[in-house]
Amino acid sequence: MMFIPQAQEADAVNALNVRISPIAWVVRTRADAPAVRRMVILHGMRLAIVGVVIGIVGAYGLTRFIASFLFGVKPLDPVAFAVIPLLLGGVAFLAVWLPAQRASRVDPVIALRGQ
Repeated sequence: MMFIPQAQEADAVNALNVRISPIAWVVRTRADAPAVRRMVILHGMRLAIVGVVIGIVGAYGLTRFIASFLFGVKPLDPVAFAVIPLLLGGVAFLAVWLPAQRASRVDPVIALRGQ
């Protein structure tokens, strides 16, 4: 289970590598580091929130089918439906925040020279 956050971070880093040029243009137009960081975090968290919402809807829809596998937990346990999405959102935030830090330190001259 440890490899899931690492996979999310790898996806975020890969997405960041693809977006280096647009980030360089934003930095080149005199955007400050917090603005670049905010742009990267908002992009990543948008994807994470969509995934969490789809997961909640899917879990709610499948409760009748998985009720026989649950012991000691109600199929529509409000604690599970609240804590797990918050936990996944926190992990997703960390997985997006680390590449956002890297993106805020991009030198636009070096990033644009590669094109």
